[in-house]
Amino acid sequence: MLTYAILLGMIVKTSAEEQCEDAGLLQSKTKTASGDEKLDLGSSWFFSCGSGGRGEPGTVDGLYTFGAPGSASPGFELRSADGGCFPGARVVTLRTEGEMEQTDPIAWLASRVSLWHPRMDLYLLDVDDPSKDRYYPCTLSNVQHWPNSTWLVRADWSLHSGTYFNQVAARSSNTFVKRLSNWALDLSYTRDAEKGAELARQGGFRVVGAARYQPGDSRMILDAPLWPNWWQFGEQVSYLVQHPQTLECLVTFQGTYDTVDWSQNARGITREFCGLTLPDDRCCPWPLPTCRGDCRVQRDGDSFVHSGFWAELYRMTQVPSWQQNIRPRLPYCKEVSVFGHSLGGAMSTLFAACIGRAPKNGTHGYEDYASISWTKQRPKLLPENATFEI
Repeated sequence: MLTYAILLGMIVKTSAEEQCEDAGLLQSKTKTASGDEKLDLGSSWFFSCGSGGRGEPGTVDGLYTFGAPGSASPGFELRSADGGCFPGARVVTLRTEGEMEQTDPIAWLASRVSLWHPRMDLYLLDVDDPSKDRYYPCTLSNVQHWPNSTWLVRADWSLHSGTYFNQVAARSSNTFVKRLSNWALDLSYTRDAEKGAELARQGGFRVVGAARYQPGDSRMILDAPLWPNWWQFGEQVSYLVQHPQTLECLVTFQGTYDTVDWSQNARGITREFCGLTLPDDRCCPWPLPTCRGDCRVQRDGDSFVHSGFWAELYRMTQVPSWQQNIRPRLPYCKEVSVFGHSLGGAMSTLFAACIGRAPKNGTHGYEDYASISWTKQRPKLLPENATFEI
């Protein structure tokens, strides 16, 4: 009887895996020459499919940023990927008036202190004329330094508006970016979890985890020279949403919302993070917080990070609601992508870079990784959980 039960279990398991394949749930993303990612969503079956790499370290399968500033020096590269490219898309808005072209100034402002973007596909999307949209693949040598501008005095700050990003995302050639339009950006800023659940449903997702940092939850003690040793932070939220059919997940990080967030944006000094540098690396050859040009690193693909963006990510991911409402659910996602606008995009980038580096236990930077990482389990449909309460 026991032998029969074991054999029956093997037969059922094989049948379920075949059904998953037939349903298209063991899907893959393919990219066209225009940068379009095609995703087969499969049919609407509600059981766990595939092993999902059980027991393997969790990965960020897509990084999606709207109007994000540069966050690292040199710019991040994913050493585990061909060409060092992060999967996903970096979206920047554009306006063309005659011979003059303007881009969202937040996307290039940090380059003034040699903080650059991750190596990934770039979409420059014109807010007025779709025929002027441009796509730059991650393999281009200087894609991390684009866009660049000297028009600070005449910068069009309206291009950073979330309204514009929703508008251009809806017609993007990148399928996943298009899927994020009209809900993901608004969700990432929403401080009402029930409203967040409604927004997620508009995109075909469900909120399965929500976290909130409120001023007073912690007092960050920083080791940055020439700066005060503690900083105030505004309220921040983060969501985990899951597609009920594909079991793919998206983590959102909030952009700049309060005046106090700008103090972190302006803190452009650099620091080490998550084993992305060697212990004896120093950004500058002398004891100053900033220096001209890229930070000095000994290994190709290493980077120092913007300390203000690091502080925002650290306090958001270390708050109890993130550690208990979001992190324990990540193992059960078929895929995990991260998304953010503005500061939220920078936080998403640091998160993806840390998970991508995955330093080993006992090595430099492991503590940073250990506090946000997860181990893959069999994907499953997670219960809806639209609350910040633990």
